[in-house]
Amino acid sequence: MKKFEVIILPTSIGLCKIYVYGFFHTGARGKVYATLNGVTVSSTGYHRNRTIRKAVEDLNQLIKSK
Repeated sequence: MKKFEVIILPTSIGLCKIYVYGFFHTGARGKVYATLNGVTVSSTGYHRNRTIRKAVEDLNQLIKSK
């Protein structure tokens, strides 16, 4: 079973759920999934905060384009 962290952010259009896998030690690779109203975006990287930010930015762009 993989260990992961869930971050839930309330927004005006629903709950944004962010699932964070990996990043267990310095330099470790991880993956982030961001989902809102059935739209899911994933991002992979070595820096936890940058990867979370990238996933949320991609989700925002995808929702704005619809």
